[in-house]
Amino acid sequence: MFDLFSATGTDRHALILMFAIDITVYHIFCQHNPYKMSKIRQDRYDRAIEWLKGVMKGDLTIDGAPLIEEPDLSDNSPWQIQADDARPTFR
Repeated sequence: MFDLFSATGTDRHALILMFAIDITVYHIFCQHNPYKMSKIRQDRYDRAIEWLKGVMKGDLTIDGAPLIEEPDLSDNSPWQIQADDARPTFR
């Protein structure tokens, strides 16, 4: 199985790579000089985190990534509605 996050070289997904770099650079700035962080660094970090949250929720998909299988997808749904089997109606 192809692992999207451990790919190397030209096999890497450009969008995932960009967001990974944005998150990494943000954390480097936070450790070395947090008071001089530019707004663009903060904005790009926030955008990367929001994107990852969307992927986690299943609202967004990654082009080329395998989709989550149905049993796992339903377990991750924020709307979990399950009912017992239909009850008989007595008259």
